This record gives sequence, structure tokens and C-alpha cells, in this order.
Amino acid sequence: MKFYYLIAAYNEELVLEKTIRELEPLVQKYPGSEVFLLVNGSNDKTWDIAQKLAKDFHPWVSSFQNHEKGMGVAYKRGLQELKKRFLDKDSWVVFTASDLPFGFSDLDSFIKLGSQAWKENVLFVGSKRHPLSEVQRNWKRRLGSAVFEMARLLILKIKTKDTQGTLFLRGDQISVQERLHSNDYFITVELVYFSERTGKVVEMPVQLRPEFRSSKISILKDGYKSLLQLLRFRQRMKAPGNER
Repeated sequence: MKFYYLIAAYNEELVLEKTIRELEPLVQKYPGSEVFLLVNGSNDKTWDIAQKLAKDFHPWVSSFQNHEKGMGVAYKRGLQELKKRFLDKDSWVVFTASDLPFGFSDLDSFIKLGSQAWKENVLFVGSKRHPLSEVQRNWKRRLGSAVFEMARLLILKIKTKDTQGTLFLRGDQISVQERLHSNDYFITVELVYFSERTGKVVEMPVQLRPEFRSSKISILKDGYKSLLQLLRFRQRMKAPGNER
């Protein structure tokens, strides 16, 4: 089994090296695993650090730069690079934040599920909404997540409760990259949406690390933006040829 960690990095000069050192034992345990540092639109030293890490930890760390900002920009670049690897069902693409917010509790939950579950499902989500998850967040984050969850269910019929957790995508499913449009965080909603329609999605318990930086979420501004994205995505899916 191999893991390919896609790390979207926007102005993350303070955390990248720590993250790579945390991931090193995982690569040793699962030989052939890789980490992609996907720098997008950063204006600090993130790209310089990413290049140095790719050199120091070659061959399992690679760095890629996109001048356009956005999580979706980063993840789509990572998937494009992975298409060159010809991944199979024993390979897993991991979409996660640069500071590994769940540590390896998401991976532990994934491993516990076992080979039968890995064969039967196409996507696993380290979910803050799983009843066994240990999560402490401020009221603003909880309220925003609850509203967004309800909107996803009503507008897109997405049953997965948390689309912003760690995503483990089975390697034979990376052709989904061709259907992803979003350049920001909404790309994980698209990934979950298509996965629910091509196979089964499983949510897993996680333990959220204490947050070391304040939330940048604006309930009104970001909530309105999310609603527009959901409505536009639904319209796109209703267009001829997009019904799947």
C-alpha cells in the first residue's frame, strides 16, 4: 500500500518543515509513498522552503508551484502529476491541510477499517462530524459547518456530513480530476459529490489538534459565497452530459 499526500500550501513557511518531519516515519512504513508540496499563490518564503525540502528529502518529497492562489488550484495540480504515476487500487491519494490538523488519527482510522472496506469504497473522509470524533472548535466554526452541511444536503443531496476533513481517494479514481472545476476549498465538495455517485463514501473518526491560529471564516461572507457555489454547481450538473 502506498500513500500520496497532497499538501496545499499557501503562505505556510512556518509549518512545512515540521509537517515533512512528521510524515517521514509514514513513508518509511509504507515504502513508495510520496508527499507533494503544492504551493499556490504564496507571497512569503513557502516556495523556497518547499524546494529545499524536496531536495533534502528526495525522492519522496516533490514541490510544485502555481502562481494562482487556491486550494483547488493546488489539488488539481497534484492530481495532474499523479496521473503520470498510473495509480491502482492499492494506492491512496490523501488530501489534507499543511499542518496535519488531525495528526495521524485519520490514517489510524483508515487502517483499522481493513482491506475489505478499502475494496468496497472509493473515498474515506476523516470527519469532524463522526460521532466518535474528538473535536473542540469555537461556536463560529461549528455554526458555519452546520449551515453548510444542511445546504449541501438540500441542494446537492450530499449525504457525507463533513466534506472538509481529510480525504482518502482510491488510486483508481483519480480520473475524477477531469470533472473538478473549483479553484478554492469547494473542490472537496466536488470530490465528495462525484464519489458518492460512483461508489461508496465512508466517514471516519478523528482527533482534532488544538488550533494554533484563529479562524478566518466570516459566517455572512463565506456563507453567502458557499451558497452561490452550491447553486452554480447544481446548475452545472443539470446541464446535458453532466447528469452522472
